[in-house]
Amino acid sequence: MFFQKLWEQPVFYFSWILIVVFSICVHEFAHALAARSQGDDTASENGFMSLDPRRVMGYQSLIALALFGIAWGAVPVNPSRYRSPASSVLVSLAGPLANAVLAFFFAVIVVGIFLLSNHLSVNFATSLTFFFGVGVRANSLLLVFNLLPIPMLDGWSVAEVILPPLRGLTAEQRGAYSLVAILLVCFSPLKNIVFRLSELFNFIILSAIWAVVNLFKLI
Repeated sequence: MFFQKLWEQPVFYFSWILIVVFSICVHEFAHALAARSQGDDTASENGFMSLDPRRVMGYQSLIALALFGIAWGAVPVNPSRYRSPASSVLVSLAGPLANAVLAFFFAVIVVGIFLLSNHLSVNFATSLTFFFGVGVRANSLLLVFNLLPIPMLDGWSVAEVILPPLRGLTAEQRGAYSLVAILLVCFSPLKNIVFRLSELFNFIILSAIWAVVNLFKLI
């Protein structure tokens, strides 16, 4: 259980919790901001334009994070207020895009620490690299997971555009499919695929940043 890492790997435990809380709050804030840009002020009208995890995530999510290492967040939206049919996709993709930006931001910091390592103490540089490395990994995972075509996840809105018949599913059908799909992702080889995709995104980001750094060295 994730909670065991509190005494086995306390640095990782607290780093993961801090990063995930911050990242989910930014993810949900991006949804709210995108919804407002598309004509829906529901989130802001109800006080969800916030980075407060108690508001955006709730205590159940925070407890689940502390015990199991997983969490969720949500902001209210009203698709009937959207300006166009494409607004739903834009609002849904805003969250994963925020995670991609955070992963890139943390990766830049990791590379920056390596470049400045001669000017930092070894312990300080190692600690910073570990913490922001967790940031890259966590946001890469949040990005990939939220893009899965599962109801309640952001990828479902994209799936509905590609496959319009999915819009006709009832709430009960979506709930059943969602439960089965999430169980499969968590307790089957599909979990390994999700992790490998997130690791691939992690690798691509860091490689791209290093490639730019090396290019500037040549110039």
